[in-house]
Order: sequence, then structure tokens, then C-alpha cells
Amino acid sequence: MTSTMAIATRFVSRNCADAVYWPHSDPLMGRVSGVMQTTLYVINSAVLKMSKLTTASTVYRGYSGGSMPTAFQQANQFGVRGGVESGFMSTTTDRSVATSYASHGTVGIVIEMQMGMVDRGADLSWCSQYAHEQEILFQPLTGLEVHEQRVEGSVLVMAMRLSINLTSETIERVTSQRKSLVERTLLQMRRELHDVLHRRAPGILTHVPEAVLFKTIDRTRDEMTSKPADFFNKDQSLSDAFASTLQAKTRTVKEAEQLLLWAVRNGDADLVEWCLVTNRQSKGQHFFDESLTDGEQTLYQIAVRCGFDKCAKLLRGDQTPRQGTNALKQLGKILGVSHMQIPHQERWDLRDKIQSGEDIDVILAALSEEKVKGGKLQDILIDRTLWVISPQSGHLQVGKDSSRMTEWDVELLCKLIAAYRLRLLETSGLRVENCKRLADAIRSSTELMEVNLDGFALPIKKLKGTEPVDSLDFSDKRLGVASAVVIASLISENASLTKCKLSGNQLGVDGWTYIFNGLRDSPTSKITEWDLSSERLGPTIATPLAEYLTVTAELTSLDVRYNSINGNGASQLSVAVLGNLKIETFNEIPIKEMRTDSLTELDLKDKGIEVVGGMVLAGLLPVMASLTELNLSGNKINAEGAQPLADALRVNASLTPDVSASAS
Repeated sequence: MTSTMAIATRFVSRNCADAVYWPHSDPLMGRVSGVMQTTLYVINSAVLKMSKLTTASTVYRGYSGGSMPTAFQQANQFGVRGGVESGFMSTTTDRSVATSYASHGTVGIVIEMQMGMVDRGADLSWCSQYAHEQEILFQPLTGLEVHEQRVEGSVLVMAMRLSINLTSETIERVTSQRKSLVERTLLQMRRELHDVLHRRAPGILTHVPEAVLFKTIDRTRDEMTSKPADFFNKDQSLSDAFASTLQAKTRTVKEAEQLLLWAVRNGDADLVEWCLVTNRQSKGQHFFDESLTDGEQTLYQIAVRCGFDKCAKLLRGDQTPRQGTNALKQLGKILGVSHMQIPHQERWDLRDKIQSGEDIDVILAALSEEKVKGGKLQDILIDRTLWVISPQSGHLQVGKDSSRMTEWDVELLCKLIAAYRLRLLETSGLRVENCKRLADAIRSSTELMEVNLDGFALPIKKLKGTEPVDSLDFSDKRLGVASAVVIASLISENASLTKCKLSGNQLGVDGWTYIFNGLRDSPTSKITEWDLSSERLGPTIATPLAEYLTVTAELTSLDVRYNSINGNGASQLSVAVLGNLKIETFNEIPIKEMRTDSLTELDLKDKGIEVVGGMVLAGLLPVMASLTELNLSGNKINAEGAQPLADALRVNASLTPDVSASAS
């Protein structure tokens, strides 16, 4: 709320308010509104923002000396009576004020309207020149549907249902539309580039960090985001912005092509195969030499495994990589044995011997050697933890003492996943911070098939969506927070999965929080239902779950019964559920049918309706004019959920509720 908006709302209550309330009522007002568009937008923005603070109550509006249009008296072909107010609509919470306006003429009409959770106006009593009128102002294009009418003395009272304009935008949103267009274009271009490279050159995304590969387009996006919205409202500035965007895309593609060219010259199987196919499909331009030496292959493999920064040093010739026998010699120094003995050893004892990232590079380079792959190596000892590694099968089993893993151990594990093409990983007891780092490496791996962190092997490719399935069932697998971290990281990028059952595990609030935080930031998730019933969750789960509900457009079913969600958590979650119009069922409550008012009877007996369910019902019952019977018996709705439910039942006069034994 800005000072400009405060002044504009003060303007509404002055004598010139006719230019605001009825901009389309006559030619004169139309001409006035034509030069007041900014003022109208500012007033509308103030109404939108202040309406969020208004307490839902009954409001009134009085008319005198006339009659309502035919549309308010006779139902149309859809059985609806009412219309739309094209301008701002002023109402009052004081019925006597509306009655006084209605009593000025021979025929008085008072419109009675009930505000709700969504349909609320702005309280202007704090800034109005007529504060005693307790004015509530509604934005233009407010729908009015006649519910009933009655005569009280000389006044006709018409009870109507409000429907505010949900598509209206604040002036900030309107003036920043061009900037938003540029930002969305950059984001979409980045996704397109990611998809293209993932399909055509997966090796790039595996070995090169995205922050490096997409640095040009990311830098352009940061530059555009830092500019004010007004900058893009000039045609030339907008044109320059789009030109910079296209240049960033072109440059990113060229940088990727240069890396591909270097990869082909120095050896990487996936990238070489892709470039060969691309070259054969081109016009015969042979831009690389297809003959590769073993030394060149090892050079590139070590470079990408050590990270892109070291890869760049190799390109410039700043560093000589450890390769071939040299890597075994360096490992021999670390192990304290001759490098000639290493291929014949069954165990590498590295306890307290990994001191830096350079040592990790040596281990990775040695593991890539053919002598080691075909040798007798069975396991690696790292800090009281036994790593059982099978070089030929790609299976790595980390001992049960994983909670003691150091940052160097975790870094080695992540690099093994990325560079050694592991397919099976088994460990337990990992700390959460280590699980986060491990999850990133698992997500980037193209080879890893199974990961076992809590006694159950997670199918990695199905979770990522590289082997598409629409449903996964992990119920009662004794999964813990570690598995939840990995699952959250993987399903956030899965565009095919619609159901993922995780009930009956040991995720707790922390595990479910990782799940919903991952989905909250996911642009591709298609999950349609979640079952959190009987998960022993407290009110703290409400915040991540509510944040997820505010952004998901796919979820249709949610069940959180038999938990302990109450207090502010229950209120927060109920608001999020009611605000998501895609939700069809919540705790077995038929929300979709309740929204459309298509039920005459609603039997929720023994359905486990608790505090949150009671609050959700309270938000929907006032709009259900067709509902005549409601059975809530056998539920446990305490006073916290029963009070809003009772208030809602008082509003719906047509309803006969059965709430016996529903509160405790």
C-alpha cells in the first residue's frame, strides 16, 4: 500500500467520486474516465490490497426512487438472476445507512450481501470523509446474484451473493507486464536449451555444472531482473532486451558446441558418438579428427571428473593431469605401497589418508585404470567405514557407519557416482546435510539405477522419469529422512509421475517438508494426489504443505486425517486448500461438488473430520444453497474447528445438520 493509493482512496469519498463509481453510466462520465485511467488503476490496486484485511461480514447498499433491472427479477436460461456492476460498488456494514439512502424516494431497495473468504471488499472507513458510513468498496465487474428477496415495511430487501473479479491486477502488475514477458522468455529459453542438450548430448550435463554451461543466459537474466519495470515500457528498451536474450541463447549454444568439439578431440564416448552422428547428418563438414589416442581419452576423463575449473586449466595447458601409471604412483604414495602392487590388492586402506581434493582426484584417476578395473579390488576402507566396491558391476556398498563420513568422504562418493558410472549404491546412517549433496550427484547420474539408504532400494530412473511410470508405491518400506531427501530431489523433475505413495514410513515432518519444498519449486511435477493420513504429523507440516498448495495446478486429492494439525497450522492449511480451485477431495470431503453446489445431502459420518476439515467445511457451507442435510456425527472436531463450522451453519438457513458426537 503506497501513499499514492492512500490519496486515491481518499479521492473516492469526495464529491468527484461519481467519476470513479460510474465511469460508464453516461457519456460525460465516460469522457472523464478516459483521462483518469491511471487513477482508476491506483484505486483498484488499493481495493485489491486492502480487501485482504477486511473481516468477512454482511454489507448493504440502498437505492431509492426506482426498480431493479429485469435481469434481477427474472431468471435467465441458466436459472440465474443478477448482473455485473461495471464500476466500483460502494456498500456499508451499517444497515441503517443503507436504509436511509433507500428512504429518500417512494420505492426503497436495500441489497444485502454476505462477504466470504475470497469475496471481500476494502474497508474505507479509515480514510473516508464520511467515516460514520462504514464504507466497504468493491472493485469493478463484481457479480451480483439474487438469492432471495423479502419486503420489510416499505423497503424491498434483496439478498444477493457476491462474486468479485478474480482476474483484476494491481497497477504494479500492469506496469511490469513487459518485464515479466522478458523474464519468462529467458526462463523458457533456458529450459529449451537444457532439454535439447539432455536429448542430444547428455554427457555435457553430466560432467559440466549447469552454472558454468548456462552462465551467459543466467547472467543476462540477472541483468534483466535488476532493471526497473519502467525500463521495459519503452519500445526501444524492450526491443534491446529481446535482442540481448536471443544473443545469449546463441552464445550459449556456441559455447556448448565448443566444449563438444574439444570433448571429441580429447575423448568421451557419449559426446563422441553424438558428434559423429551429427557430423554424418551434416553437409560433409568434418570439423574434427575421428582418431583418438588413449592418452587423449584419459586426459578428458580426468579433466571432467576433477571439475570444469580444472578442465579449463587443462585446455589452457596450465596443468599436467595425473594419468596412466602416474595416477597409480600417486595413489601408491597415499597408500604407502608400491604402485606395482596396487592392481593386485583386494583392499585400499585410506583411513585418515584423504587430506584434500587432490587426493580424491588421484583415487578417481586410479579407479579408471584398466589394470584396476580388471584387478582384485574388492573394498575400500575410509574412516572406520568399509566401502565394498565391485569395479565390473558398478556396485558400491558403504558400511553402516556412514554417519561419521567427513566432507572429503562425501565428495569422493559424489564424484564416484558422477565419474565411475556406478549403477548400485547402498549405504545408511547418512546425515541430512550429506544426503543433500548426495542427492545432487544422484540426480545428475545417467547410470545409477538403485540407491538404498534406509534398507529399501529406490528405483532412481523411475523416480527421475527417465524410465517413465505414472505411479510408484513406497508404502511401509521403513524409509527415513535420507530417502525423502533423494526422492524430493528426483520427483521434482519428473513430468510423468502422477502418484507416489509414501505412507507408513518414518519420514516425519522433516521428510515430508523436503518432499513438498522440492515439489513447490518444480515446474514439471504432475503429482495429482497425496495421502498423509496417520503420519503422526504436527502443525509445523502446515507451512511447507500450504506453500506447495499455493503453486501446484495438478493436485486434486489430499488426505491429512488422523494427525495433530491444529492452531495456526490448521488455519494456514485450510486457507491454502480453499484457495486451490483444482482440489476435488480433501480428507474425503467432496470439495468439487460443494463448490458447484450440486449436493442436497452430505454424509460425512465417521470420516475422521478433525480441525482442518471443520475449517474447510466452514468455508464452503455458506455457498451451498442446495444442501439440506449434513451428517457430521462420529467425528472428532474440537472447539477450534467447531466454532467456524457453527458460524457457517448459522449462515446457511436451508440446512438441517446432524452434528451429534462430532465435537470433543
